[in-house]
Amino acid sequence: MNNKKYITILILLLSITTAIDSALSEKNFKWMKISGNWEAVKADDGCFHLTESKAKTYPFGYSELINLNSIITLNPVGQYSKITFTLEAENPVDDPVEMMFFFAAKDFRNFYAFRFRGNSEKLNTLRFIRSKDKDTSLPRKVKWNFIIEEIASKDYALDYRKKHRFEIRFAGRWVQLRINGRKVLSTSTDNPLNSGKIGFSNRNATLKIADLKVYNGRRIVFRDDFSEDTIKRYGVRVKRKKD
Repeated sequence: MNNKKYITILILLLSITTAIDSALSEKNFKWMKISGNWEAVKADDGCFHLTESKAKTYPFGYSELINLNSIITLNPVGQYSKITFTLEAENPVDDPVEMMFFFAAKDFRNFYAFRFRGNSEKLNTLRFIRSKDKDTSLPRKVKWNFIIEEIASKDYALDYRKKHRFEIRFAGRWVQLRINGRKVLSTSTDNPLNSGKIGFSNRNATLKIADLKVYNGRRIVFRDDFSEDTIKRYGVRVKRKKD
């Protein structure tokens, strides 16, 4: 075999190997960063968690998930009946402080969420919200073309620098939030809530999430202990206009 043919075959083999490696790597991604500084880290106690460390946000106006620091599953999770995770908020830097767990997400504008809001002392208000397109005939690049609807709310205090165990139960259009084993808020909507992408958001405080499990009945359909970094980081880039 002459050198020219050998080099050609070698290049083809390298291309195939690269394509396979790329495909395998793509399968390993579980999350996509929308905005903020998200990473999977190992704490001093040896435990792993997902953390967002930027805290500060800017209201770009294209989506509430872009206005906050947000991360979303790369693919829809499928049918689920229960989601559990441990959450800790700390280091508030400004008012208001917000954190959000969203689900049944079709895209960055259409989702449901449990949203906490508070100040530098503690989170003190819980809302169950829906985000949806305002005018579906407009291009996606149009700013503030979405509506945030409040479906239910409750005064509820959540302390900083403490780990809280969250459990969200689903049954079609019904959803219930439990924190540290206690029922906090139950409500229902006009649309099914138990499928689609899920994710987390925060504003003005750092956020830590650990031991995430998604169940369909007794079967775990999605889980992440965050011992590996599986975040796709091309994110969403938005140009900020100068004042």
